[in-house]
This record gives sequence, structure tokens and C-alpha cells, in this order.
Amino acid sequence: MPTIKITGLDAYIRKLESLTENAEESCKRAVWEGGRVVGDSIRSALSGIPVQDEYVPKGEKRKGIRPDEKEAIGKAFGLSKMRNEGGVISTKAGFRAGTKIRAVESGTSYMKKTPIVRPAVNKARGAAEEAMKAELEKEIEKYMS
Repeated sequence: MPTIKITGLDAYIRKLESLTENAEESCKRAVWEGGRVVGDSIRSALSGIPVQDEYVPKGEKRKGIRPDEKEAIGKAFGLSKMRNEGGVISTKAGFRAGTKIRAVESGTSYMKKTPIVRPAVNKARGAAEEAMKAELEKEIEKYMS
């Protein structure tokens, strides 16, 4: 009866176990990389917020915000800490409370809306997915080679 001899199986199993043990950390790195891409897109889009420093007569809508408000919005942006809730690893991009980003994004009774965040996120979605995929492939290669 013919026999088959397989060598190196124990080493391969150890690599798979190492990959499994480090899966959460690898996924966190990938999610962070995707968040970085989206965050960079939003930061870039913030430069497009219109600035209007002059007086606007009553009944007319402002077309922008003051320069100091624009600077405050830029400083208030960031990514939250990584979370693992029920196996779902995530981070959030957002602004600290007290900024005028909602007024800029959605408009108000006295300010024209200028969507900045949603278009930036939509634009970065594909690149973020690719960055996450590349990071995961790099992590898998690190443990399997």
C-alpha cells in the first residue's frame, strides 16, 4: 500500500496558531489604517470650508464662517480610540463638542449649508478599504512567513 509523508505540518500549524492569537491586534491595525485614510480625507476637505468675515444683513444667509471658527474646527477633529464591541472592531472620526461643523455641514436659519464631511468620507471609502486590505495582507504575511 502506498504511503504519503507530509513534512512541515507542525510548523505550519504553529504559524496558523500565531496568526489566530494575534488576529485582534492585526484587525485593529487594519481598521486604524482605514480610519487614517478617511481622517486625512476629512482634514483635506476642511480647507474647503468657506470663510466670510464681513457683516451679513438681517434676512440674508451667511456663506461661510469666521476664520477663527474654521481654525477651531480643524483643531477639534480627530479619531477616537479603538473599540472591540462584541467582535466588531471600530474607530470613529469626529469633532469635539462646541464646534460649528454641524452648522457648516447642515446649514442653519442664518447660514447656507456646505457639506464637507459626508462627501470626504464617500470619496475616501474605496481607498480606506484598500488600505485596510493591504494592512491585513501585510499582517498575515508577517505571521505566515
